[in-house]
Amino acid sequence: MPILYSPARPAEARVDDFFALWGGSIIGGLIGPVFLLIGGTWIAGGRRKWRRVATLMREGRRIETELEKVEHLTRIKVQHRHPYRVVTRGADPLSGESRRFLSDYLWYDPSPYLQDVSVPVFIGRDDPRRYHMDLSFLPGAPK
Repeated sequence: MPILYSPARPAEARVDDFFALWGGSIIGGLIGPVFLLIGGTWIAGGRRKWRRVATLMREGRRIETELEKVEHLTRIKVQHRHPYRVVTRGADPLSGESRRFLSDYLWYDPSPYLQDVSVPVFIGRDDPRRYHMDLSFLPGAPK
């Protein structure tokens, strides 16, 4: 079995085999793009959501909704915490029917800040199923 080593550093000897010499680089070269794809997909999804929300806030129909309840979602757990979700009810501007709206997840209980407040919801003009509940008035919410 051929061995490669430097006479000055014999403790760093290696077997002269393709996988022994290049195996770590090949494995890293195969795993690296997988993590790049996962991270890129995660970033692209966040950017797509941010653009959708910005478009709804700019071009959507604003309606005022009334608080129905604040849900504590115990079936979902992230880092030992359960999120909250605001549920409101308002009139659909196209059909006039009463409709429920759900917020994004919140990581604190917003109930104290929602007393006697109407919650704005922006509905897509072309697709009323697309909407965004504007909770930017809550403390700690992204503006």
